[in-house]
Amino acid sequence: MLDKTKNYLTSVGSKNARCRTCDLASICLFRGLTDDEIIRLNIAERRMERNDILYHADEKSAKIYAVKSGSFKVQITNSEGSEQVAGFYQPGDIIGLDGLGCRTQDTVAIALEGSTVCEIRETELDKLCETNHDFNRYFMRIIGKEIAGKQQQIMLLGQMRGIARIAIFLVNQSRYFEKRGFSATEFRLSMSRHDIASYLGLAVDTLSREFKQLQTRGYLEVQRYDIKILDMDGLCELAGTPRRTR
Repeated sequence: MLDKTKNYLTSVGSKNARCRTCDLASICLFRGLTDDEIIRLNIAERRMERNDILYHADEKSAKIYAVKSGSFKVQITNSEGSEQVAGFYQPGDIIGLDGLGCRTQDTVAIALEGSTVCEIRETELDKLCETNHDFNRYFMRIIGKEIAGKQQQIMLLGQMRGIARIAIFLVNQSRYFEKRGFSATEFRLSMSRHDIASYLGLAVDTLSREFKQLQTRGYLEVQRYDIKILDMDGLCELAGTPRRTR
C-alpha cells in the first residue's frame, strides 16, 4: 500500500503565489478566489509516480484532488473481482467528488504517469462554499458536469456501436485539449489501449480493430499513443455530436 506520507509537499497555504503563477490558474476550480481564501483552504500539493495509488476503494476520505499535471484513471471492482475503468482525469479535472458527503471512496484512483495533484480537505471546502456563494454555484456546476459525464458513459455502454464509442472518446479528448490551448487534432493519449477498452466496454481486440477501421476510412492516423485527426467533421458525425464551429 502506498505510504500516505510519500511525496507530500508543504501546504501551499502562505505560498499562495504558487496558485497565482500556476499554468492552470485560468481553468482551476479555485480561480477567482482571494489570497485569503486560498490560504484558508490550506491546499497541499502531492506528487506521484506512475502506478501510485491516490486513494483506495473503501478508504475513509474527506478530500478532493485537483489534477495539476499528469493523468489518472479511476476504476471500480465488482463483487466478483472484475475491474472496469470508470473515468480518466487530466490537468484541470477534479478527482474524488464521489466521496464527498459519505466520507468513503467507491473507486480506486491510479496515476497513469508522473503526476501532481492539489489536495483539499472537505471541511475547508465546505467553509468556502458557505462564505462564497459564487464559488458554491460554480462548484455545483462542476458536480453537475461529473454526473452528466457518467450518464454519457452509461449511454455509450448501453446503446452505441463500438466504433461510435471510440469516436465519442476521441472527440471528447480533442475538445479537452482544445479548451486548454493545445491542438484539437494532434495529441497524445496517456491511457493504455487496455484501459480505454475497459472504459468503453470493449474487448481490446475489438478496440484495435475499430481503430484500424477509423484509419482505413480516413478519419485519423494513429502512432501508438499519438493521435492525428484528419476528418474532424466526419468523426463528430460518427460520434453523433455537433460538428465543430469554425
